Formats: sequence, structure tokens, C-alpha cells
Amino acid sequence: MHIKDSVWFFLSAMTVAVVLSGCAVEKANYPAILEELELSELAVTFDEEKTARFIPKHLLDSSLDQGKAAAVLASLDLKGSRKEILKQWNNHPINRLLEESNEPDWLTEDASVIDDFAEKLKQSIEQRISTGYNIMPDDHWPQFDPTKTIIYGHNDLKHARQLYALCYSEGLRPKVTFLQKSSAFLYNDDWGEPSMPLVKLNNGERLVVAIEYDLCIEFEAASHIDQFYDLVTRYAKKDTPDEAGLIHDAWWQPFYRTFQPSSFGKQLTVQLVRYEGYRTNLMSLPKDAEEKISKLRAMHADWTVEAVDIWVNPAFYRFQLGDYE
Repeated sequence: MHIKDSVWFFLSAMTVAVVLSGCAVEKANYPAILEELELSELAVTFDEEKTARFIPKHLLDSSLDQGKAAAVLASLDLKGSRKEILKQWNNHPINRLLEESNEPDWLTEDASVIDDFAEKLKQSIEQRISTGYNIMPDDHWPQFDPTKTIIYGHNDLKHARQLYALCYSEGLRPKVTFLQKSSAFLYNDDWGEPSMPLVKLNNGERLVVAIEYDLCIEFEAASHIDQFYDLVTRYAKKDTPDEAGLIHDAWWQPFYRTFQPSSFGKQLTVQLVRYEGYRTNLMSLPKDAEEKISKLRAMHADWTVEAVDIWVNPAFYRFQLGDYE
């Protein structure tokens, strides 16, 4: 083969390789990859402006679904082929923090202490000292800056990943600590038929008992708390039964609180109860706190009880007033 022919062959091969490489990128099924990462609902939170901000240039002429999914992945710094994206996701802070976890060890290792604690707390619900409780190890509570921190509660890890990813896509890079807790709260008949077994109290009321979690979210700046509130209100709070545009498993009443006054927060008082290395947070209106603390102290001599002021989101505050939405 002549030198000229060899050069032509080499350049032709390179051109074919580039074209094929481009086709491979174009043919990547980004909605399917997003589904594989359990982040599909994030795509509906991306409007035209946000999609245009993140979409790779070579996908500008792609379908709407393909373009939005690619934009979501790019906003999380996930790019390349499916194999490359899955490798990046495996080491991503969102995925590494919120790996699926089973029932926490402490729940079985200290079962007798926790069962005793829970039985007394059920009595506090029957006596209307509280409407629910959560139990977690006292030494698991992280150290954080209360001026820049939100505590967010939920029971679904897919929701937590999508919430964290939503923050990430908006340029927020908070420190997040994941805390499991054993939770119980009164079931409201207006919620319809329950999807889980309920515990019946002596007074006939029904109680949801489940393993839930708190996300301790410490932002880089206090102003990010208002940004978080806006994101949750728009994309993680249900206002109608079939509302579109929300992340996975949005609640009617999201539950999050700060330890400082905020632009949106409504003040409640936590009755923080400690017993044998565990803690629970019972909440009330500030005007009722002193009486409830006295009753709690009388219930068990080994409990220590203190008042802590918090500021909760408006929807959860309405729940405390008896409004299920």
C-alpha cells in the first residue's frame, strides 16, 4: 500500500471512529439511566431554563425526555456512557450517604430499654401530651451549626436521594448526616385506608409505627435555608392527590425544623426526653410546653426532660393544629 493510500485509510478510519463514538453518545438512553438510579422524578422539576443550563451541547436537538434526563445527570456531575455514569454514581456523595440500610442494630440490641421507653410514650399520646414520638440513640446526634442547619424527617430513602439531588442540582452542597429513628404517630382517618399494619392504643386510636430517618442538613450559608424551603414547597409537598411535578413520595405535610427563627418558620417547643442513652422529641405549642413537661417528668422518675425551641415549616405546624393537609 502506498503512503498516500495509508494516510487516506488512517484518516478514514479515524472519521468513522469519531462518527461511531458520537452515535454511541447520542444513542445513550438517558431516561433509562435516570430510572436505574431511581432519580426519574427529578426530570419533571427541570423547566426549560434549567434544562438549557445543563444539557450537553451535542443533545440540543434530542427529544424532550432525552434532553431533560441528560440535563439532570449533568447537574449531578454524571456524564459519559451508561457504564461511566454508573461508576461515577457509585462514588457520588448522594449515593454513598444514603445506601439502603436495614433495621438499625441498636433497635434489637437494646430492645428491652426501647420497648419500655416506647410503652411510656404511648401513654403520653393517650393522655394528649403528644401526638407522636421518635426514638434514637442520644450519641448519634451530630454536632452542627444551628444557624445553618435544617433537620428533615421522612421514611423513604428514594425520596431522600431525590431531595438531596434536587439541592445538588441547584448548586447547594450541604453536609448531610443520616440518622435512623423508630417513629410513631397517630393515624388520621381522613388519610384513607392505611398501607401498613397499625398499632391499636387502649383508647381505640390507631398508631403508625415505623423506621424513619432524620437528615441533618448543614448548609454553607444561612441564606440557603430559605432556598431549601422554596424547593420543598415547589417540588416535595403534595397539595392535591394527583399533583404532577413532584419528587418521589412527597408528603402532604413535609416535616423539617430549624433551631433559629426563619422567614417561614412557625415556633413550636420540643420536650426533649432522655432515657438510658436514648432520646425522643415530643412537640407542642409553646404555650402548652410547661404543663406537658411537668406531666412527662411525673410519668417516669428516670427521664430527664428539657424544653428546646424550634421553628417548623408551615404545613407541619398546621398538622400540629389538627389540619391533615
